[in-house]
Amino acid sequence: MGLKCNSSTSQPFRSEMNRVISHYLHPGSSRELNLSSRDRAAVLHALEHTTHPSALTLVRDMVEASLRGQSHPNFIRWAICNGNKPRVLFVRNSGIAHIVAALILGLLLILSHASRWWRFFVFPLFFVGFDIGVAAYKGLCVIIHTSHRRALRPWEQFSEDVSLTSFDSGPEEEANLSTDDMFSMVSRSRNGVSLDTFGTSNSYSHELWVEKYRQKHLFRKIFTKSIWVQEQAVRLLQDKIVKQSHAWALIISVLLTALVVALPQANVI
Repeated sequence: MGLKCNSSTSQPFRSEMNRVISHYLHPGSSRELNLSSRDRAAVLHALEHTTHPSALTLVRDMVEASLRGQSHPNFIRWAICNGNKPRVLFVRNSGIAHIVAALILGLLLILSHASRWWRFFVFPLFFVGFDIGVAAYKGLCVIIHTSHRRALRPWEQFSEDVSLTSFDSGPEEEANLSTDDMFSMVSRSRNGVSLDTFGTSNSYSHELWVEKYRQKHLFRKIFTKSIWVQEQAVRLLQDKIVKQSHAWALIISVLLTALVVALPQANVI
């Protein structure tokens, strides 16, 4: 009892289990799972004595929890974004600039002899600023969202194997391009990716597009090409976020405009 057993009779699939350990459980392995040292030691200790799938119960539960609680939500948030990071930052800063302009205009009108009704002109500045700012916080560019488009991903901009004409067919041709077709085309563009169970670590840092995109001018990153958003579920989520940004922008803009209009006249300038 408690002794390590190496017999292939009592431990079937030992060679396969050893491959799993070397690829997923050993520190520094090609596809090392994000386990704590305590959990890793417990699993490895259990696998020394048995190859029964129950020895991997802890790993299964942790991987499933990570997929459901982290990976999947993060993927959804990433898929919803229709702009790259430079464009989203540009739009967000534009929203801040509109809000600052509204505050400056309101302050000047309060200090001036102009009628307080002129202060209503701060409303469109507030609304535009908060509208694009709230949407940009979720990674959306309202401008390209109006046509349900998204900016090209960095690897799509420098791919030689993927034809993007099918991606940009628009809503009338959407049914002709399935999810499997898109996945197949993208997979062909990632030559270094292995989908094998015991494949490589699938790191993209060595790929050519990484350096090419890094050297690309900031202006071209912001105003890069865009293509039609094929997935209807993504478009629905984007529409929901944009409607929410409209609502929040309207509420905040009305309150701030009412405050600016209600302030007494200073008659300084």
